[in-house]
Amino acid sequence: MAVTNQMITHTPLAGSGLSIPAANKQREFAKWVDSKEIRNTEFTDWMKRKSGSYELNDIEVGASYDPFISTTLGAEAGVSDEQITVASTALIRAGDQIEFHEYYTGSTTEFDDSRTEPATVISIDSSTTMTVHRSEGELSDGAYLVHPATTTVVKVVASALNYNDPFRDGITFRGDSITQHRQICENGEITYALSATRAPDFEAPNGHYMRDVMKAKNRLPYERNWAFINGRKVTGDYTATPKVPYRLGGAIWFAEQIAANEVPIDGLIDVFSMTDIYEDMATNHSDGPGDTWWAHPRLRTIWSELLLPYKGMGGLADTMLDMSNTTVKTAFGETSAKGFKTDNQWPMSKMLLTSRADWEWGPAIDFDWTYVERVPEELGAFTKSWNMGGEFSMVCLNLSHQRLLTGIDTRKENYAARTPFL
Repeated sequence: MAVTNQMITHTPLAGSGLSIPAANKQREFAKWVDSKEIRNTEFTDWMKRKSGSYELNDIEVGASYDPFISTTLGAEAGVSDEQITVASTALIRAGDQIEFHEYYTGSTTEFDDSRTEPATVISIDSSTTMTVHRSEGELSDGAYLVHPATTTVVKVVASALNYNDPFRDGITFRGDSITQHRQICENGEITYALSATRAPDFEAPNGHYMRDVMKAKNRLPYERNWAFINGRKVTGDYTATPKVPYRLGGAIWFAEQIAANEVPIDGLIDVFSMTDIYEDMATNHSDGPGDTWWAHPRLRTIWSELLLPYKGMGGLADTMLDMSNTTVKTAFGETSAKGFKTDNQWPMSKMLLTSRADWEWGPAIDFDWTYVERVPEELGAFTKSWNMGGEFSMVCLNLSHQRLLTGIDTRKENYAARTPFL
């Protein structure tokens, strides 16, 4: 029998003279209708159902993250250049502190830290140009380092703002995201969707908003740590155009304030570089040598490998090759695993002999990581706004007790300790 299709001429509507009398039209009609077909929803049934409800009008799916920001020079940065050209200024903002990192000649993996230069971004001028403050306390116009294009990496490492300026808006990173929407399905029973009266904030609870706050809590101490190590003291000038923010001096800057503290290696480091320093400190400083070396993890590796040829000199008693750090005792001091500390923000080519008692840091009054939130009632919109910041400083309490090794070659293949194993 052929299947036919027909329109029923008598539509069951409510009203005088029609099929369903008066107000209970949907209910009465529902009782009268009998379901004739079961429609399976295999794909929907197969998918995992979300445990909670969607609170966002626009549902953003993807990575919420806080990346390390870096680019490369698009043109040479010369001895007087303060407007520099980079591959892209995306994500870089006025107030960011940057570092120029140059590769060793012929290398695309090893940076020559003797050529590293800090600067502060004063303004973003275009998608590829920005004006920076390069003086940083010791360099001046006409004496800046010349950084070649393409082989110089520019990294954002911290931030510095003027005392009388409002905070910048927080950056939101969304990565490889795609935007999804909710879709309203209706059958004539309800008058309007709840979204008409419940317009949720895009930054809903437990969404990207809260994650962004946590990312800032992780990133800002990292930026502060960089300043405590690498900061170059600069006296700001908020009356200048553009304004120049104040910057604190870090541990390396403090050590450099006394010329006798600096010990130029300018090449490969060896065991005797340290023994000479211990003797010098025991002779010339009432507190003797410091008890802690600070260095980049790369130098910890070099130091450990450097000691390999000396191991077993009194007899090959070891049953395995131990490439961990070995304590080296001298007549006036020792370098031990406990006293050799590393930080990945420490410059690769520098090491500092110091003591924990020589340093202290703290926040400005009432400004130890301040968090401020504005809610829709204050903003007059279905959004939230927040900011987070802190104001800190540090001092060296024993300035002449520092010894800073500089110019250390960090190319591991140049050290003879590797030769027998290659």
